[in-house]
Amino acid sequence: MLGGCSNATGIKALDRTATAEDALPDNFDAAPAKPDSSRLLTTHDGVRYFVAQGNDAGTACVAAIAETASKGSVAGCGPFTSPTDVVSVTSQDRTETKLVRDGFESKKLESEGWTRIHDNLLVKTK
Repeated sequence: MLGGCSNATGIKALDRTATAEDALPDNFDAAPAKPDSSRLLTTHDGVRYFVAQGNDAGTACVAAIAETASKGSVAGCGPFTSPTDVVSVTSQDRTETKLVRDGFESKKLESEGWTRIHDNLLVKTK
């Protein structure tokens, strides 16, 4: 696997050296993420959450890979231009996931029902 990416992303996890657990499942298409750039952020409630560098400079991707088909798996990419979240995705079971930059202040979102599960991730179940 390749090494890290530029810290300009605002997500430190992309800068660390990849390990075997950082690989996305072979059957999961994470395009338009750069191959071998994924990093496992955390596992929460039967879902593995990954971040990856987007193919376009200034973008990042999030993938939520569920252990069961009923939850569904989802991925999406977004630019680093937003002062709030980089990208938000919604899975088949209507769980929303937000990828945020390092240091993102989440108190307002947490007061609206979001749960911070990692420095760079918030989730909200409907």
